Amino acid sequence: MDYDLQLMTPTGDRPKAWEICQKYMERQTFSGKVIWHVTDDGKEESTINFNKFGYELVYHRLTHLDENTQARNMQHMLPYIDSRIPLAIIEDDDWYSCQWLQVVMDNIHKAPLIGETMARYYNVATHMWLQLGNKTHSSLCSTAMVGNAIDSFRIACDKKSTYIDMDLWRGFKNKYLLNTHHVIGLKGVGGRAGIGIGHRAFDGKHDPDSMKLKEWIGDDIRLY
Repeated sequence: MDYDLQLMTPTGDRPKAWEICQKYMERQTFSGKVIWHVTDDGKEESTINFNKFGYELVYHRLTHLDENTQARNMQHMLPYIDSRIPLAIIEDDDWYSCQWLQVVMDNIHKAPLIGETMARYYNVATHMWLQLGNKTHSSLCSTAMVGNAIDSFRIACDKKSTYIDMDLWRGFKNKYLLNTHHVIGLKGVGGRAGIGIGHRAFDGKHDPDSMKLKEWIGDDIRLY
């Protein structure tokens, strides 16, 4: 099958977040042919409920390690990735609007590396939110690429850097940033902790009544 778009997700031991992630991908408005590579290195196998016409999920199972395995899991999937086809990174514990993949496809012609600027983070466990000021790079969860940007992504993964997104964006010149908010770093859902800022206590603003979260994600607040 010829695909229009590729997705890549490392996951493991985040059952609730992973369940929600599948829902976000099922409701995507993009109607092209999509292949979604998922690598699971949790202690327990993740449950796959994903079912969307034109989309194919390929499940990869790796052994569990008690360390940061993001780079290893990405490396495992990269041999299956075709550099000629756009690739979007989908992280298992973030919020995605139903238009995100369509936005990727509408903008990937502008540069081989695209993503969203001014990242937003929200921790549902602590009700803390944070608006970052990044104007020259995107978080990995809102990054998409094609061509030689995928080649640069392979190099960043091979380096096994703690922050693959920073290595990729700092070292790549031909890039385009979107001033939109179709992706939000939504943390604190439970399960294995990650390495990003949203997983740790951060100096943000308190949202005791969840009104900021409601403003950002609307009715999807019911999922949390």
